[in-house]
Amino acid sequence: MRNLGEDMAKVLVTLNGAIVFTRDYDAGFFTYKIIKAGTKGIATKLHTGFLNQVTHVTVRLGNGDFLRQVPVDYFRAE
Repeated sequence: MRNLGEDMAKVLVTLNGAIVFTRDYDAGFFTYKIIKAGTKGIATKLHTGFLNQVTHVTVRLGNGDFLRQVPVDYFRAE
């Protein structure tokens, strides 16, 4: 039986594809920056883990900010 979460990440997240955050994401360790649910962005780089499954994504937000290695649990494809 295949893991549905991994398959969904492979199908839904594409390079240069539009994404929407589904829950709040704390973007910084030293800065207080929270990306609110509903914020839109573009996936600019896919980070893969063991067995080439997408685990994290680099995202460019609408205001031009980049977020590195955002876990796939925080967004969905638009």
